[in-house]
Amino acid sequence: LPRGVVYQIQICVTTSPLSVSALHGVSPVYEYKAPGKYTYAAGLFRTEAEAQASLDRIRKAGFKKAFVVAYVNGSRVSLAEARAAAAALARSFNLRIHPASGNSLDAGTLEAIRAATTAELQRTSAGGSTVYLLGPFESASKADSIASAIRAKGVTVDIIPAD
Repeated sequence: LPRGVVYQIQICVTTSPLSVSALHGVSPVYEYKAPGKYTYAAGLFRTEAEAQASLDRIRKAGFKKAFVVAYVNGSRVSLAEARAAAAALARSFNLRIHPASGNSLDAGTLEAIRAATTAELQRTSAGGSTVYLLGPFESASKADSIASAIRAKGVTVDIIPAD
């Protein structure tokens, strides 16, 4: 599962694997195996509202007891915990780092990042260019402090709201 807060619709738990036909056309479906059981969940949603909006469709497909479940950084949590984590993320910030040349960060920039933080660094693209996302940080001041250390290496850094 992706980092951050995500939601799925748990459709059933069985003691043996389900066939594709038993899923009644619901897609995508994820299967989670644990000793003696198989848990099936539909969809992957970034907001609880998106998951709730799909719940009726899943129930109409025959999964009458389906319900919304939440995960934070891959760990299952209660909906209340997910709401709290989503609210915290809404108040947090990432750094968008633009490599000085090419598609990768030079060793000096990477060294400055690792000296300043243990936050996750992800390579992605924006507008056809390679960029790196670093974070999240719990405050704009923390993000700005780390951005300053990276800018000292001559690299362009933007502070953006975390997703």
